[in-house]
Amino acid sequence: VFDASGRIVGLAATGSDGLNRVLPVELLRPSVGDVFAPATAASVAVPTDQIYEGALRLALQVIVEPNSE
Repeated sequence: VFDASGRIVGLAATGSDGLNRVLPVELLRPSVGDVFAPATAASVAVPTDQIYEGALRLALQVIVEPNSE
């Protein structure tokens, strides 16, 4: 998940209860360290298409087909 300035702010995930959630970067820091830059107040809005293009270099999208059983 990226903010309006194109910075990563969390990871989207589906919990074991089937609900979609965003895991904030702050929760990930104990495991991954300071890989993600903290948000700053001096942010500039970036067009959505530029955020998308920039995210392609950073993100891995995993699509899983739901179990139909």
